[in-house]
Amino acid sequence: MLFAFGVVSSASAAPPTLLSVGHTNRHPKASWRLPAFTDAWAIEVARKPSVATSGAFFRENVVVFEQLREGQTSWVGERQLAPGTYYVHVAGWDNEDAREEWSSVKKLVIAKVIVPAGAVAAMERTRAYGLLYLPTWLPPGFRYRRWSFKSDVLTVQFWRGRVDPTLYWTVANRLGATEPCNAYSSRRYRTGGMTIYMGSGNHGRSVWRCTKSAGGIPISVDVWDPHAVRLPDLVRMVATAKPVPYP
Repeated sequence: MLFAFGVVSSASAAPPTLLSVGHTNRHPKASWRLPAFTDAWAIEVARKPSVATSGAFFRENVVVFEQLREGQTSWVGERQLAPGTYYVHVAGWDNEDAREEWSSVKKLVIAKVIVPAGAVAAMERTRAYGLLYLPTWLPPGFRYRRWSFKSDVLTVQFWRGRVDPTLYWTVANRLGATEPCNAYSSRRYRTGGMTIYMGSGNHGRSVWRCTKSAGGIPISVDVWDPHAVRLPDLVRMVATAKPVPYP
């Protein structure tokens, strides 16, 4: 009588599940879940998502590579990255098959900070902290000028020089507001899944939208100009604004 003997193989090796990526003041961070019999192994951040046969990013695109502790499930990088688009994945070490397994890749966008870090830090030391919702893009030639906070309204000014017009960026607390967001609007726009309103007068016009701050406070974000900037640029400025810290 013949008997067949074989080896029962383990289940297919599974990579870590990458749950989230983001950054804190441009320091990249990530969290993941480890499957059974798998230890955390390494994490990579690259400028392009292309990977080699091994599953790792192409070496010339890697800007961060760090070894991880065995049971580690979250990470914050030591290196502060420049604004731009990056890609993140994490590797686990499969103890049964003795090999590394890379997770799926997630995109990480670090927006360009328009307001200097020192000014943002000063805002954070005031009651304006809960209203920090700032532009990530400005019309060509404009730059930060100064900021103020009064009566629960944060105002940030941008200009191109002393003789040029000033853009006034305001963030107002709408907690308890009785008027709808579209009050006083004459036109509205839809872009990126959000509604943006415009109201115009003799001396200037405002473009705004309503949203929530990073702390969940209902706010309005508004840019006013004296009819000196292209309307599509004002709409883009409002549409691309982000809470601070930028997600």
